[in-house]
Amino acid sequence: MSAWFFIAMATIANVSLNLCLKAISPSLYFDTPLALLGRLLSSPWAWLGFISGVVLLASFALALRSMPLSVTYIVITCSAMVLLTVLGAVLGYESLSFLRSFGLAFIILGLVLVTQSIPTA
Repeated sequence: MSAWFFIAMATIANVSLNLCLKAISPSLYFDTPLALLGRLLSSPWAWLGFISGVVLLASFALALRSMPLSVTYIVITCSAMVLLTVLGAVLGYESLSFLRSFGLAFIILGLVLVTQSIPTA
């Protein structure tokens, strides 16, 4: 499979992991270690986040087999950041102002420029 497939998988897993962390964060208060562990183990968001983390790491490692680290990391991180910002606005977690939209456009432009001439690993 193509490195781009694994980069896309890693990006989706990164977004999923961050949305799971957002969903579980209200229950992450600390009273006792056992109670915290119980809340984590009983939360479907924690399990989905764990699976997303495993998929993220595996996809990232597989993409690195044929793509340089600098490009792979930048594409996964920036793509996830753009998707999280847009999804955050759609889901009502954040607002998306004109300046933020303008900044996201620059990030996308940067991704296009970075991926134009990719050296082989």
